[in-house]
Amino acid sequence: MEDIVLEIFTDIPQHGQRKRLKTRDGNDTGEGSKPIKRVRGKRGLLKKLVEMPVDILFEIFSCLDPLDLVYMARTTRALRALLTGPSSKLIWKASRSNVFGLPDCPDDLTEQQYAVLMFAKMCMFCQRDLSIVHTSFYARVRCCNKCLKMHFTQMSGPPSSWEHQQDYPDSLSDWIPFIKVVREGNRKGVATRHETYFISSRTVVRWRSEYVALETAQSQDSWLERTLEGQYAKANHSRACDLWHGARQKQTEMSEIFERNTEILQHITEAGLLDDFYKVSPMHSISDLWDAENLSGPIEPTTFDNLKITITAEVSRRKQNRKSQEKRGFLSRRKDILSQVWEDGVQTLPIDSPYPCRPEFYCITESYNLVDYSKTAKDALLVPFVDVVDLWRKHVDDKLLGLIADECGPDYAFDSSTVFDLATTFFVCTQSCHSVNSISVRPSMRHVQALMHRCFDWQTLSIATLPEGGLEFRVVFGYPVWYDVAGCVEFRAEDLEVMQKIVRLCDLDPAVATAREMDELDPIFECLACNSASDGRATMVWSAVLNHQRLSHVSDFVNIDALRILGDPEASTVRARIKEVQDRIKHQGNYFNFVCPICGTPKPVGNFKGYLSHLLDIHGISSAKYEELVFAANQICIPPMYRLWPPLDVNERGEVEEPKGLTAPGKYPEPESNIP
Repeated sequence: MEDIVLEIFTDIPQHGQRKRLKTRDGNDTGEGSKPIKRVRGKRGLLKKLVEMPVDILFEIFSCLDPLDLVYMARTTRALRALLTGPSSKLIWKASRSNVFGLPDCPDDLTEQQYAVLMFAKMCMFCQRDLSIVHTSFYARVRCCNKCLKMHFTQMSGPPSSWEHQQDYPDSLSDWIPFIKVVREGNRKGVATRHETYFISSRTVVRWRSEYVALETAQSQDSWLERTLEGQYAKANHSRACDLWHGARQKQTEMSEIFERNTEILQHITEAGLLDDFYKVSPMHSISDLWDAENLSGPIEPTTFDNLKITITAEVSRRKQNRKSQEKRGFLSRRKDILSQVWEDGVQTLPIDSPYPCRPEFYCITESYNLVDYSKTAKDALLVPFVDVVDLWRKHVDDKLLGLIADECGPDYAFDSSTVFDLATTFFVCTQSCHSVNSISVRPSMRHVQALMHRCFDWQTLSIATLPEGGLEFRVVFGYPVWYDVAGCVEFRAEDLEVMQKIVRLCDLDPAVATAREMDELDPIFECLACNSASDGRATMVWSAVLNHQRLSHVSDFVNIDALRILGDPEASTVRARIKEVQDRIKHQGNYFNFVCPICGTPKPVGNFKGYLSHLLDIHGISSAKYEELVFAANQICIPPMYRLWPPLDVNERGEVEEPKGLTAPGKYPEPESNIP
């Protein structure tokens, strides 16, 4: 490839003989005529350069980079002769020493050839400056895509896999100069990588001719030893060049980033945004601004108009982040005192009393300035804890009353003092934070469960659904309060309609019937439409009807024609077995609503295992009686549906034969039991 490199110095534009100038009267300017001196631009400035003393000229050239010398050698014939002559070696060597870390010039290249290989950006064949030029320091060549296919042989594998008539030892096959081209892409979402090898067939031909020309085996062995030694040296030198080139590229990229950052800072200063930007932005992230705009090249004033919008938006966003971090720190500093005040206050409440969670307690006390954070936790609360609970309960009850009024409108008249006690009042969590029969549903909740709803303990919400400041609450406290998230808890008119029908089936007035009355009556309902030959009969308590309709009859939610009241003794059997299912659920490891009756506080101590540990560690009791178990007030107390066996009979038309135990609403006859 050495001859290819030398051609770059000989490619100087050749100009033909210029035409003779004419005077204004039309006559040619001959030799006797006075020449007209016309200098255009900077032409002719290099003419006197070669007339300088040689030692001074050499000193100047020694301060240039090798690439500058390459360009200088291609300007005029005089400079080319000066920089390619025998005495120019010291100039090139001194210039090369200006580049930090550059490997020494190899023995197979001159200083000029080495400078072209390492620094010139053009293709060595067509001598064009292109954006994509493949470089192989081992092959001593830079080549564009077009010339690569013209001067190299394409292979699908490395040179050692090339099958040809080589006429030289096989040990040289692994040392054939080549260029590896890697093309990476994305095809239908799958990353692709294709490697193509281009080998130097010119080198192969030269090796073949040299080896065949040797007549004796001794001379061939000597030639092979010299050739292998030369290829070893090339390989070692090329590895050093690759390392240097990679480090230089990295340094160049960092320099470009620094220059671009400096330029952006200048524009930020001119726009009057420097003070704000330094408050919110670290220096190393300035490049994010121009990366977002996909800018390349110098930033012109017109280009900066678009960049200014990005900078303003970035400054605003980072200001918001700074405020958010300050608020998190503010909340975190207060959380320790607040948590201790909350813990001490909950211990003073009755065992069945509802109470606010930590975020709610913080919001209430902050709104009314009820906590003095300059004092210790013992004296920080300025009012009794029960007064804070009353304020919280009134606040949340107003939210729940607003849900009812907004959903039903003026057509539904209710007494705000008694509406929460009605059997028809149920709320629903839209976050699907509970499960019924291992199936995730939106569970129905009574008043106390909605009052103390805690779905955010384990439910992750989208940041977009959180109110202002809600993200900080979630980070510091673990979860926000439900009534600060729009649509988390709802009151639905269709739920009210279904429950009014259920209460009427029990011969009660839905306008005044309370949930306590329905619990005392404890009717068991059966859904004839859900009778299954493999699973059995679908039975449930009255409060589980909404969950059943939502899970199994969502397309015809308000239609309860398939529901019937089950009579004894089947109803008694179902009640007993549903209670067993409830007890089994409560004793599972993921049920954390056990309350200690000895402590007498409403805060749960954990699951059943944790409750036993609490009794042993705190009270020295090694066992617990089942009838003494107490559960938290906010537990979801609606039991799941129970499948009673055997199933109902089905006639030839596929219709369920109603059993004798299912009668008119409110009547409980004594049918013949089909339960052994």
